[in-house]
Amino acid sequence: MKVIFSFWTLPNKVQKDLEFFKAMAATSNFFAQRCGYETVLYTDSSAKEVFSKINYNNVIDLPQETLNKFPTSVWSMGKILTASLINEPFIHIDFDIFLKSPLNPELLLNEAIFFHHEIWMDRPLADTTFLIKRKPENLKNNHSVRSYNCGIFGGTNYIAFKEVCKEICDFAIENSKFLDKMSEQQNKLYVKGLVRHPLYLPMLLEQLWIPELLKNKGITINTILNNSELNEYEILNYAENYDPSNFLNHSESEWKNIKTQNTKYFGLLQEESKKINISHLYTLSRTDKNKAEVINFANYNNLSY
Repeated sequence: MKVIFSFWTLPNKVQKDLEFFKAMAATSNFFAQRCGYETVLYTDSSAKEVFSKINYNNVIDLPQETLNKFPTSVWSMGKILTASLINEPFIHIDFDIFLKSPLNPELLLNEAIFFHHEIWMDRPLADTTFLIKRKPENLKNNHSVRSYNCGIFGGTNYIAFKEVCKEICDFAIENSKFLDKMSEQQNKLYVKGLVRHPLYLPMLLEQLWIPELLKNKGITINTILNNSELNEYEILNYAENYDPSNFLNHSESEWKNIKTQNTKYFGLLQEESKKINISHLYTLSRTDKNKAEVINFANYNNLSY
């Protein structure tokens, strides 16, 4: 099974921390290849030049005419488009994932796998869903807000992934101006401190809608980080009895309790990840020290980037 990477230039602004970003991509590719995987990068022409020195086994161009139609506020569309184009079983990995050991071969036999649940997104995605009030046709009667982290995702049923990701791509193109406008308006309120969350559109389309559309096809979602302790947190719906009238009045005591549960859960995820030798540089952990360590690792191992 091939390991797929993807990158869309426009919303990702590769100029920021460029040396670190390239070193991180090269390191992720290095670990994947060391585990025995063939690696493929799907990207646009601008990023193709940026990552040209990294030793991928293959590089495939994403159709620029399609990328140009996507809402620029949804940076995950490059990844979703990539999954709609793959014609074989695959595992997609983000640049900030380092596979220190191969993934469990038995796990890779499943139709659909994702890295882990993200219970901390239940409430923000409930708010986001409430605000935009639009979704693909096959999700009209779906009320779940449980997202799955797509740092790693894929499986054997690539046909199902192609179908659901194409449906999301079509939705994003049809509603491009609307989604960008809603995102801009909400972000202005967020900057002014008038709302608790910005619109989490990239997570909504990628981490919620992909797995939910797969479930609607009767496909079971399996997670890589999975144990009994994590399951105890994941059986709960942290947006249960969601009341849209409380959108602006989320109590501090309720929010404090949610954050406490999320912090404990995140710690368990980190522990489980270490057990199976996966290192994930979540955005919140990308300190200057982390960045220096990645760059030093890439240079020490003579990785081209």
